[in-house]
Amino acid sequence: MPPAAHNTATLLIEPLGKWSLPNLAEFWARRELLYFLVWRDIRVRYSQAALGIAWAILNPLLLAGAFTVFFGTLFSVPTEGVPRPAFIFAGILMWRFFAQALTRASNGLRKERNLLAKLYFPRLIIPVSSVVTEWVDLALGLIALLIMVTAFGLPIRTTFLLLPGFALLAGFVALSVGVWFAPLAMQYDDFQHILPLLTQVWFWASAIFYPVSVIPDQWRAIYRLNPMVGIIEGVRWSLFESSPPPDVVTLAISLTFFGVLLVAGVVRFNRAQWAFDESF
Repeated sequence: MPPAAHNTATLLIEPLGKWSLPNLAEFWARRELLYFLVWRDIRVRYSQAALGIAWAILNPLLLAGAFTVFFGTLFSVPTEGVPRPAFIFAGILMWRFFAQALTRASNGLRKERNLLAKLYFPRLIIPVSSVVTEWVDLALGLIALLIMVTAFGLPIRTTFLLLPGFALLAGFVALSVGVWFAPLAMQYDDFQHILPLLTQVWFWASAIFYPVSVIPDQWRAIYRLNPMVGIIEGVRWSLFESSPPPDVVTLAISLTFFGVLLVAGVVRFNRAQWAFDESF
């Protein structure tokens, strides 16, 4: 009696075209991997830290304390009527999230080199998971910021509900730049030295420990094209009654540019994927 026939299915994996956008249906089908990478990074981060989850709050708090003493005592930088520790902590918290997300998104492919060699999945999952992971630290920091606002006797405004929206915008900017840098970090070892320099320059060009009002009027519109300026302004406005709202028009122009940058970066990411996939 002949053996029973077995139904077999063959999965054919074909590379994306060099000018194509990612297959969103395939990305969604692999969402479990996204959850796994986020959960793994969170678990490793907090299990290996002596202070555990408290480090997500202590790190920006210590930086804010140092900047408070330095710029408050030596330079008396204005803070728009907001208590200096809360003013600076709000800026440091949002900047730290952005810088960490950008760094992790840019170096994610190098970090996951072994995983890339063993398993097929949409490579874009790696920079996306890097940004999502940093939202956990930011959420903890925002809780500490709200506690600080209450401790200084400031009212909790209903506009604080906009904080998650500004966090999404900061993550969007980090991902827009990260998808451009990830292939470069994969292909060139010296790029690891360029990225910290870039983030350091970007740090000083953002309104973290000073208000935008200190920028001369003739340069203020150009200065606000830095999206992190508008995002940090928005965070302070949503928390502190005396802080002015962000310039919505300039912020929209800046975010539109970074939206185009993200689309172009994803296309370039797909093109570069051919090179580093073939290197394994």
